[in-house]
Amino acid sequence: MMRLLLFFFGIILTLLISTNANAQYICGDNNDDGSVNVGDAVFLINAIFKFGPLPIPDCIADANNDLSGNVGDVVYILNYVFAGGPPPGPDCCDPFLCGDVNNDGDITPADVLYLTNYLNGVGDPPVPDECVGDLNQDGSITAVDLGILVNYLNGGPPPPEGCCGIP
Repeated sequence: MMRLLLFFFGIILTLLISTNANAQYICGDNNDDGSVNVGDAVFLINAIFKFGPLPIPDCIADANNDLSGNVGDVVYILNYVFAGGPPPGPDCCDPFLCGDVNNDGDITPADVLYLTNYLNGVGDPPVPDECVGDLNQDGSITAVDLGILVNYLNGGPPPPEGCCGIP
């Protein structure tokens, strides 16, 4: 009986929480069902503790806007759903500057060094999301992406806008 009540409660919550039909993503909507609900908290718990799939782009998991998808975001979502806390911010994935892999707000030689270290296995992945380093948008970060970045800094065309599928 308790499972049935929880099931119906989940359906009601899903129907009550509004969504923005024009948005390409909704911060906190980890399971991509169009709304922020308890299912998103469960999805993120599974991703964190059971190595389940990550939301795409993974910045969507950052419901509390601390630049990281973690247990704090699970608590934030549950607080929003069950206790009337503030909704996940609309800018969890913003701003993305494609090529700004160190997230300092500009594309500089420091980004080349950062991406080189990452590709050589001695540095951290691009922040706030790895997709800012995927400049050719092929789904992986390679030396080709590094070449695009170097070319831009030497007067070539800028990296594409809308990295991570977010305009």
